Amino acid sequence: MMRSVTIAAALAATLAAPPALAARFDGTQPFLCTTIDIVSCGVGRSCDKETAASVDMPQFLKFDVGQKQITGERPNGEMLKAVIDRTQHVEDRMLLQGIDGRIMWSAMIDEANGDLTITAGGDKIGFVAFGACTSG
Repeated sequence: MMRSVTIAAALAATLAAPPALAARFDGTQPFLCTTIDIVSCGVGRSCDKETAASVDMPQFLKFDVGQKQITGERPNGEMLKAVIDRTQHVEDRMLLQGIDGRIMWSAMIDEANGDLTITAGGDKIGFVAFGACTSG
């Protein structure tokens, strides 16, 4: 009898747990990301490993999907404020897209663990960045 009560209590606690833990990066709350690896490729040249500083990208990016923006301070001190034009959820991934000047970009975030992939391109050059996010 005691074992049945323990199992029932554990099941009830599991069912009552908030669902937010399952999808911490679904856009319902702002979150912070950093890039770990960045690669740039251009027409007629090989691809090169980059850093956030070498491509003038903020080291930390704040994603606020509710406000439709990504913000961060560039290495030169200027603030980046990219508008999120499109948001889509596919399986367990959140896809974001936008245009910043002559650069088009896309970001894909794993909603469960915060893995980040950003692609950007324009004027015969492209970038791919891999990173990680934290819910703060």
